[in-house]
Parts: sequence; C-alpha cells; structure tokens
Amino acid sequence: MTPDAQPAPRPLRAAIDVLVFWAVFMAILQAPRLFLGAVPPAWAKLTWGTTVTLGALMLTLGVARVQRLRPRDLGIVPGRWSAVILPAGLLCGFALVVVQLALVASVLRLHASRDPRISFQAAGVMLVSFVALSAMEEVGFRGYPLRRLRGAAGSMGRPDRRRDRVRPVSPVRLWLAVGTGDDRASYCFRRGFLI
Repeated sequence: MTPDAQPAPRPLRAAIDVLVFWAVFMAILQAPRLFLGAVPPAWAKLTWGTTVTLGALMLTLGVARVQRLRPRDLGIVPGRWSAVILPAGLLCGFALVVVQLALVASVLRLHASRDPRISFQAAGVMLVSFVALSAMEEVGFRGYPLRRLRGAAGSMGRPDRRRDRVRPVSPVRLWLAVGTGDDRASYCFRRGFLI
C-alpha cells in the first residue's frame, strides 16, 4: 500500500456511508422542484439534470474531503483511458437502443415517421437533457457509492496465489462484491469457488 492510499473500509461502515450519501442525494434530487415551475417546460429536464448533477458533484467532493479521499479515487477525474471509454460506451449504448427499438418494432409491426410538429431544436434539447440526466445518475449511483462499496468488498474471495485456493468470505463481503460487479467475485464464480 502506498503512503497516500486509504485502507479499505469495513463493509458495514461502507454500506452506512453509502446510505447516508444516497439520503442526501435524494434531497438534492427533490430540491430543484422549488424553482422548476419557473422554467419553460421544454427546458425543465435539462435544468433538473444539470442542477442535480452539479449538486451531486459538490456532495461527492465534500464527502471526499471529509473522508480524505482523492477525487481520482472516486472516478470523477478523467483518467488516461477516459477519451476512449466514453465514446465506446456511448456507441455501445446507442447500439443497444437501436437493437431494442428494432426488436420491438419488428415484433409489434411498428413503423416510424418524423412528426413535423417536433423541431430539430426540440430534439437537440431532448438529447442534451438525456445526457444531463444520465450524468446525474452516474454521479449519484456509480461515483462515490460504487467506489466505496467496491473498496469494502476488495478482499472478497481473492484467490490465494500461494495455494490456488480462495480465502473465507463473509456474506456481507460476498453481497457487496456481487452487487457492485467486483471482478474478483466473477472470477470466483467462474472457478466454482462459492463459499
């Protein structure tokens, strides 16, 4: 462990930290209701998504400061591969939406046509709103909470390189590892190391 690295949090403490974070995040989600009535309806989702995303970023930075975590450890600072991963993720997401729409349209025999009442500006605002709402979700659920839970589940079922066996695992660590998509958990399941 490097001198500036943080020790892994205990699973119960990490779960409590994440629940408190989510409680504050839920308050941030509701706060824009106070002024969204003054925003034109076409811009409401964009305003809501942008406001909540900025609030969640401030909450994340505040939690990082209190817990002495680096923003880089929380995934909110672009890394070396961010320029490749972001477009690849957007492309994969777009491809999934196209495949889902094509399947639904073929099964239900739906046909698409452009509605002349919808302008390209409205479609652009909708697309930017979708990005803002997606960023809100990512920061609120996959930023600090995911990293915190993955850190707590870090030693879950790690193969012991000396003996090629798996160390004992507590049910809480197993739940956190599987729930957060820990790579070591999938390794253990693939190798049949269910404990």
